Amino acid sequence: MSIRDRVIEYLRSKPGGVYQKDIWKDLGIDSRSCSRVLLELERRGIIERERVAADGVVTYRIKLRDEGGRGFIFELISRALPPCIGCREECEPGRCSQLDLWVRVVFDGNLEV
Repeated sequence: MSIRDRVIEYLRSKPGGVYQKDIWKDLGIDSRSCSRVLLELERRGIIERERVAADGVVTYRIKLRDEGGRGFIFELISRALPPCIGCREECEPGRCSQLDLWVRVVFDGNLEV
């Protein structure tokens, strides 16, 4: 299971949210990897990051949006269905930037455009 999937499952078990430091500590991952995954999930609308002060230290409270509903479902669907479905462009598969991006994300995990 990927770090991203582990983080999502962990957040599902914490519906009220959790401090960012607790995620990486409880999952046994390094804080930098955790931060990168959380930034990706926030950009995709899957989580909310709220800046808070805890024990005099500024940190983030993390929770799934819609309790992991629409954002996570959209994430699954967008990975399962190629962008060609419903596309009105009449391009060739070898020259379609949207299809190329989808292939890189789904098969390589590369989110760089």
